Amino acid sequence: MATKYVCNIAINDTTSSQIKYCRILCVYFMIIVHLPPYISDAHIPAFFFPIKIVFYDVFGRASVTAMSFVSGFLIYFSLLELSWNKIVVRRFKKLIIPMAFWNFAMIVFSIIVFLFLGRTLPAYENVRALNLHEILFNSIFSLNNLAASGTLSFIRDLFVCSVISTPLAFLIKRFSWFVIAALLIIYLTISFEPIVFRGSIFIFFALGMVVAQEIGHLKVSTLLRCIYVVVICVVFAIEFGLFSEFYMYDLLKRAAIGLFFLDLSFYLMTVLKIRMVDSFSGATYLIYLSHDIAFMILWGVWNIFVGKDITPVYLLFFFLVPLSWFFVVKHLLRIFKFLPAFGQVLIFGKVRG
Repeated sequence: MATKYVCNIAINDTTSSQIKYCRILCVYFMIIVHLPPYISDAHIPAFFFPIKIVFYDVFGRASVTAMSFVSGFLIYFSLLELSWNKIVVRRFKKLIIPMAFWNFAMIVFSIIVFLFLGRTLPAYENVRALNLHEILFNSIFSLNNLAASGTLSFIRDLFVCSVISTPLAFLIKRFSWFVIAALLIIYLTISFEPIVFRGSIFIFFALGMVVAQEIGHLKVSTLLRCIYVVVICVVFAIEFGLFSEFYMYDLLKRAAIGLFFLDLSFYLMTVLKIRMVDSFSGATYLIYLSHDIAFMILWGVWNIFVGKDITPVYLLFFFLVPLSWFFVVKHLLRIFKFLPAFGQVLIFGKVRG
């Protein structure tokens, strides 16, 4: 099979394309749960309860861990080609710089909203209670997991995973799957905080590295497919109140949905072969970085012309806005590539010119 190089990783075309599809699926579910008025917290009619379960409690929660798994899978091969120093510099440029830029943008946006509309957004409330030092290191760089744009907080953990990927790879090469068992014990008995605030991200990142070493591809076997289908059925039964939760339920749910994302990505790649995937794949990171501010603005416009109430018509906003943002950002990239290199790195972590 032909090979291609993606981010200095020698992988086959099948795995490369599968990862593109998986990223699109993950980003879609990551952003849809952040639509105002944040359906997970809003007082919503029973009509919306199944939507909350499916899109937030199940698929939304698993999307971050699925992305963490893919990141671990990819970085394992990067370690074969690049030094630790180069990986850290590249990941800082790719993750931390744009995260800081969009956190700062959220702070500015929140101040503008307060000054002109008198409304206080969470970012403004946090900043108002902090001094300049805390704003810089906490709200902008998220050292304490309190980013101004809360939806970007996981990027900080992903960067930390990248920083410790070299010693992690050293352990994985010698102990393989036992590393995952050890990390699970730490996660369930102690904590990874404050090194990593979301332990599941670290677990799945490490799992991706183990799969890269031991398996080398992301195609889901028939056995695993049968297992995750059964687990997902159990998950929905629990989420809809038919069964009770059990020990390590959350991790099992995330693993099952992550396998589903990978399997569905392989199916979409091999059967449907959607031609627009390449263009959307290149836009997924910017879609994620910018969606928080964009959705707040669009929600404000919706309030003016439609209203704040969560009625059936809200479904138009809920389903169409995330899809529309994919198309908008895809075209914005054509404009952003004419920006100076520094500006491109600020906005989406790399130069596309």
